[in-house]
Amino acid sequence: MTEPHHAIYEAHYSRNMLQLLAGKGWRRFVALRIDPKGLTLGGVPARHRSHTGFVPWEDLTSVVLWRAYTMGAKFFTPDTRDYIGVRLRPGAPIPHGPNRELSQKWSTRTAPHMEYEIVRTSHPVIFWNLEKERICAAVEAFAPGIQVEDLRDTR
Repeated sequence: MTEPHHAIYEAHYSRNMLQLLAGKGWRRFVALRIDPKGLTLGGVPARHRSHTGFVPWEDLTSVVLWRAYTMGAKFFTPDTRDYIGVRLRPGAPIPHGPNRELSQKWSTRTAPHMEYEIVRTSHPVIFWNLEKERICAAVEAFAPGIQVEDLRDTR
């Protein structure tokens, strides 16, 4: 048996009652995995299989962390949600994910500060923690030419 690579980064969704109610059991779902082959962006537990996308290193130019600004449901206060997406090389296929079929018009309405192609490849950071330092270390270990762009403070 081979020893696991120390730089592999894997984040899992927190287990919750919704996944039991959706018939998904009590297992741990991968939210993000960075390994020697590439980047796996996991779908939320209710749609994990259909929204999980894999991008090999040769299809990437950068990993992008960004933030969406919305009006929250609680007293109409501003709310934010972090996302992780990728910038693809020309001709690379769009990975599976919740925003893959999103129209450019809807993308502009929900995230006017982000490029359409990045929004289409993005996954929300829900029920897991985004650890930028570990993501940067894993990307550097497996794909030194790939940048991690932190655009969370741009609007």
